[in-house]
Amino acid sequence: MRFAIWAAVSTEAQASGDKVSLAEQEQRCRVIANGKGWQETAGPYIVPGESRTRWVNLRDAEREIPQLRQMLDDAHDGRFNVLVLYDYNRLRELLDPVSRTLAHYGVQIYSVSQPIEPLPPERYSPYATDSAWMMQGLAQIISRAQISDLRRKYAYAMPRRVTQKGLQHQIPYGYRKPPGQEHNRDAIPEPDPHTSQAVRGMAERLLRGASIREIIAWLDEEGYPPPRGRQWWPQTVRAILSNPFYAGWVRFGVSRVRLDPRTGKRIRDYTGDNMVKARGRHQPLWDDDTHQQLLDELTRRGRRYRGIRANAFSHLVRCGVCGASMWRYQNGPRSVPDRLIWRCSNMGQCRNSVTDADLRVQVAEALQIVLDALRTQGPDEVLPIENRNEIAHLKRKQHELDIRRERLERAYLAGVIDLEALRRYRAEMDREERQIVEEARRIEGKYKHRQQVINAMLELSGVDVAVWLSEQPREANGVLRQILEAITVTKGEVRLKFNA
Repeated sequence: MRFAIWAAVSTEAQASGDKVSLAEQEQRCRVIANGKGWQETAGPYIVPGESRTRWVNLRDAEREIPQLRQMLDDAHDGRFNVLVLYDYNRLRELLDPVSRTLAHYGVQIYSVSQPIEPLPPERYSPYATDSAWMMQGLAQIISRAQISDLRRKYAYAMPRRVTQKGLQHQIPYGYRKPPGQEHNRDAIPEPDPHTSQAVRGMAERLLRGASIREIIAWLDEEGYPPPRGRQWWPQTVRAILSNPFYAGWVRFGVSRVRLDPRTGKRIRDYTGDNMVKARGRHQPLWDDDTHQQLLDELTRRGRRYRGIRANAFSHLVRCGVCGASMWRYQNGPRSVPDRLIWRCSNMGQCRNSVTDADLRVQVAEALQIVLDALRTQGPDEVLPIENRNEIAHLKRKQHELDIRRERLERAYLAGVIDLEALRRYRAEMDREERQIVEEARRIEGKYKHRQQVINAMLELSGVDVAVWLSEQPREANGVLRQILEAITVTKGEVRLKFNA
């Protein structure tokens, strides 16, 4: 028998320290399988912190869980004929579609906790015995009952946690558990020394009239990390500023997530009909009056508020002397039209400036030259591609890695290396392959972005740039921010830095 191990937990917190943690699952499965004299020839497939209950079909699950896709691919290629797992709950709602797919590939599932001895590969057929199917069906019934029981307990306990303990299930951005109490469920959150300053700064700037986009620009410039992902979004800032937690309140039931059984989409309902709210035990960042002012300001603005009307060069002009942003003011020399002037935001240390009229003329001339060259010479001459051979280099690396994998498998089957060496070399090759994939995605994204920039520039063909900048400043700003990384001003001289 050739086997592979599947280990999975639903949350990252269960990945270690739990009685059925990933390490414990893998160890038990390997001990049992080795005790039966089976040979590990693939895997293990480890899934840390990924729900297996929300998928309607196997294709969507494969797209989101790479370990599942790899396991099914290996089963299809005949790399193992028994999938060993701690119990059937490791697959949850995916048990039925996965087991049917594996059966089609001639692979049986062996559960350490619900053992049904697999048949020899040459005798195996999905219709040879009903014992495994019956055990899997019972496991699914029990699993669904357990999930329903957990959800009932959650719906009962969380309101009591809010009203009686003054604690919230999730700790919002800007707070943390006190040092040394990270694993204490009843720890009272305290303001995070770093991110709480970001929350306070957001509130102060909103009340001073800054737009959400201007607040995001400030957050990026100061280097404050977003709660999730790699960038700040307007809805994230609005959600933070409207959260009563920062005024000392805790709540539960603000929204409810429903799963559409036909499409598998998660739909969030914000009616809040059963919301529970109480005073929290944590230290607030501002009082109730400030919270109400923030809500009133957000309501007054709606979602179309953009602060001061955007001009053609908003968020693009940077100082070529110190690298700081340059801001537009209406207090320039009286000889300048409308007294509009761009000054370095680092005014305490840098005096770099340029009038709006000079900036507009120089940008229009420089951009017009590039657009004309793009039409006559082509994009490769105007925006040359760096490292043209990087794709061919990646292909060579992938080809060499595939050859090494084949040699490794042959060496193992010939008895030249043992299982431990096989796993060690395979782990090294997996790391190399991940690096190749990440680099390929980076290059693909770079080339796609370059093409988008070129397309946006080609759409300006025949446009009088100077007139366009003056008559359609908002549209011009959107296009310029797509094709330009920055407009650099150094002692009155303007240079364009393109995004491609």
